[in-house]
Amino acid sequence: FIIAPTESSEFYRLRSTSSPFVTGAVGYVNKQAPPGLTLLANPLQQTNNALSTVLPGGQTPDGAQIFKWVTGHGYEVSTFDARDGAWSNPDLDVPPGVGFFFCNPGDTTVTVTFVGGVLEGTLVNQLPAGYSMEGSLVPQAGSVNTVHGIPGETGDELFKYVHDAIGGHYEVSVFDKKVGWKPDQIIDVAEGFWTHKRNPQDWIRDFSVL
Repeated sequence: FIIAPTESSEFYRLRSTSSPFVTGAVGYVNKQAPPGLTLLANPLQQTNNALSTVLPGGQTPDGAQIFKWVTGHGYEVSTFDARDGAWSNPDLDVPPGVGFFFCNPGDTTVTVTFVGGVLEGTLVNQLPAGYSMEGSLVPQAGSVNTVHGIPGETGDELFKYVHDAIGGHYEVSVFDKKVGWKPDQIIDVAEGFWTHKRNPQDWIRDFSVL
């Protein structure tokens, strides 16, 4: 059964025709990537989370690049070759919970489509000390304080990348132990962000589609 990915996102709870048991929720997320950099995060679990599986090509423009930050090592880079239909680093790991830059080299907006299963239950994303690129383990949009519940300590920073007419800029929130992140920001589905933390913390979510 095939569903055309026409909406920004759709999720389905599948039921077997031969048994009464319901399987996990699956679906897709469409994310718009204008020319230049967009900070993304894979919101759905695949059978494996290699770049060639998560973003297999399709509408990916020739020369598109992925930049994944690895703490202590810098960026890992993968470039898409449309003629070969392949990434230069196809095994680059882009699991849910990890942010990365998608660079659109063209002059028109492209749609990046993620397909897979929704992670449910008690989910733990380990936020390291220092700078790191992060993303929600679940496909949910909302406040970094009240919806995502991103933990922090006094002085920690969160950087949301905003694409604009001159390329892009960051909107910065600082953690205050009395009120949380100031200012509060909205993180969209499949949107990545940076954190700068003094100490590592576990970002714990209890999540169910239903």
